[in-house]
Amino acid sequence: MLFSSNAGNDLLFDEILCEQGRNFSNKIWNAFRLVNSWEVSETNDSKNNEYAINWFESKFFHELDVVNKSFDKFRISESLMKIYKLIWDDFCSSYLEMIKPSNKVIDSFTKNKTIYFFEQLMVCLHPFMPFISEQIWQDLKVRSKSDSIVFAKWPEALIFNENILKDFDDLFKIITVIRKVRKEQLVSPHRKLDLYTKNKLSLPQEMLLKKLFALESIHNNEKPLDCLFPFLVKTEKYYLNIDFDLKEEINKINKEILRYKNFLNSIEKKLNNENFVKNAPDEVISLESKKKEDTILKIKYLENQILSFS
Repeated sequence: MLFSSNAGNDLLFDEILCEQGRNFSNKIWNAFRLVNSWEVSETNDSKNNEYAINWFESKFFHELDVVNKSFDKFRISESLMKIYKLIWDDFCSSYLEMIKPSNKVIDSFTKNKTIYFFEQLMVCLHPFMPFISEQIWQDLKVRSKSDSIVFAKWPEALIFNENILKDFDDLFKIITVIRKVRKEQLVSPHRKLDLYTKNKLSLPQEMLLKKLFALESIHNNEKPLDCLFPFLVKTEKYYLNIDFDLKEEINKINKEILRYKNFLNSIEKKLNNENFVKNAPDEVISLESKKKEDTILKIKYLENQILSFS
């Protein structure tokens, strides 16, 4: 209900929101089960996870500052959306995947930091989802009977590292495209691949890419073979050792571009229709405009993909 209560609008109820809330609760609970299953090793070798820890700490403080400003302006659903994405996308889908040990044994520093992050996230979530946040907060560590998340201090928005946020934005762009290429080329997620690039990646970035995508090796500043599959991330060119038919791939992409251009044409006809713009609700106009923007971006991505083959 809070998700759909944008400022100045009527409260529109949809059962899908209940499913979204259920799925979100499951996501949080499964994240807790994962973290809780990790045993702490006697060694304190946290070096491999420092990059991910430093990134999430900066990401948390950055988003917390945005959440606080939204609260100050009484933009409740906006605050919730930020917290939702911070938990689902950044913490569960990215951070936990980056630090997750293969043998369920983790160093004490990383485990303690992760529990600290989890606690702070539950405090932020508590005004919106009081029951599950209280339960998770209670279970994250040993508490006294009188302890309650209700009395927990709201996190303080500290200074964050903008450089590491930018580094990870670039890294996530690479990650997104590699996932897309693997899926489109029907490459098993377990198959070891080699990545070639002239873009110099840092050692922590290389380690994360290898861990997340079963990369055998990353070759910097080496001339790739012509048979490698190319792709663009911003202006940088990357290659994967995937077999493919160049002509067939270009034809497939051109068909996709044509399909999206036809879809874009239909959207523009709607938005250029005076009667439609005059009579349609603001939400519908906004949705069609968003569709137009997304379609233009998809076409641009596909066109860049063809350019990467040259």
